[in-house]
Amino acid sequence: MFRYEYVREFQPGVPCAHLHVHGHRDEFAFVMQDGPSGRPRARKRRHEVPRLAKFHFPLGGHRFRPCVEDVLQAVVEEFSVDTVDGWRMAVDEGREEWRKLQLLAAVRDAPGIAAQALEELHYKVVPPDSAPADNQSRMRAY
Repeated sequence: MFRYEYVREFQPGVPCAHLHVHGHRDEFAFVMQDGPSGRPRARKRRHEVPRLAKFHFPLGGHRFRPCVEDVLQAVVEEFSVDTVDGWRMAVDEGREEWRKLQLLAAVRDAPGIAAQALEELHYKVVPPDSAPADNQSRMRAY
């Protein structure tokens, strides 16, 4: 019904990270109403008809792109997909690992900014003799 894409070598005018919605609003409403198994889901407001506008597409938290765990949690919560014990802990752990990887990548893209932020928190940062320049091309909006 939807998919996320990340294309490192993006084309001008197309964001490297983007969302495609394939499902029609009626398809979303059907699955939000009855769940993929056909069993009625527990809605917050019983009298309210589900609408595509009510679906919460995960966008990766405060700073980063979404991970598969964000999408899995959205599908469980929005479509009432059956789960097994421990699913939330597994999702939380996977999300934490993904965000750490994203942070490491962000620091590699802008080590000077990372060093500045650490110094503002009273860390002592000693740059190497040949400190890399921040990679401004990786920090573009698209």
